[in-house]
Amino acid sequence: MLVPLVEKSLEHTKINGKKITNMQGVVLKPNDRICIGPSAIFLFKNRDKEADASMPDLESDPISFDFASEEVESQDQDADQKAQKEAIKKAQEEAAASAIKQIKEKFEKEKMAELEEIKKKQAEADSAAGADKDRI
Repeated sequence: MLVPLVEKSLEHTKINGKKITNMQGVVLKPNDRICIGPSAIFLFKNRDKEADASMPDLESDPISFDFASEEVESQDQDADQKAQKEAIKKAQEEAAASAIKQIKEKFEKEKMAELEEIKKKQAEADSAAGADKDRI
């Protein structure tokens, strides 16, 4: 089991390219890749539990430093892409909310202008009716 000693280490410790998320620790399986910091990568071996391995480590296709570092980089890029997508989504939602607000404000102004026009015509009609009443 790999257990972080301090919380700050969570930011810099990855198992199979994924960050450790809590202080409870992680039960390691054979062939797990442990990355500590920007460049320290370890391969956990346990020949007695090889059947439980996280992935095969064959002589013909061994787990290499390059593979493990690309795995970490890939996870980081995925996280960056996810953050970018979230930022774009948030910007789109804010733009849509702003457009809806502007449309509602325009609608309300037009509605008020129409009501004022109706009131004006009603006042003119009432005034004309009052003038007609005075003539009679």
